[in-house]
Amino acid sequence: MGTRHLFLTTAAVLVAASVAAAGPWGQGPGNRGGKGPGKGPMGLGPRAAEALGLTEDQQERLRALGKSHREETAPLRNELLAKREELRRLWTDPDAGAESLRSKQAELQELRGRMADAGLEHHLERREVLSAEQLEKLASLEVGPGKRDRGRGERGGCW
Repeated sequence: MGTRHLFLTTAAVLVAASVAAAGPWGQGPGNRGGKGPGKGPMGLGPRAAEALGLTEDQQERLRALGKSHREETAPLRNELLAKREELRRLWTDPDAGAESLRSKQAELQELRGRMADAGLEHHLERREVLSAEQLEKLASLEVGPGKRDRGRGERGGCW
């Protein structure tokens, strides 16, 4: 396998990994507060919100937290997109050295870490809105981080 072929294969794998990682951060409001049908407060579908017995006040507080989180992390998401594009361009630049690629990757990882930290804080804030009983009930539902809303086939990373 030639050096050029190895380089192109490596670049393709990294681009694919970047695209896959873009899912959670690259998407705008979409079904998390955008127009049209979609998930309700806390990323819960209407059936899950109903199963938890969320009050109108809880639903409104969760919507406000989601909107606030999206607004606060918008600059970070934009910076992530820009750094991903910079890295993609470096991979296709024959003059880019390994150190510049490593440096750009480190910048991207640092931004991803900041986004993960912001997501954790957001989850903690949303968790405070639910009662102990609702949290227990949430654990038994087929929704939440790492689970799927089985009846609807949606991504379940956000409860």
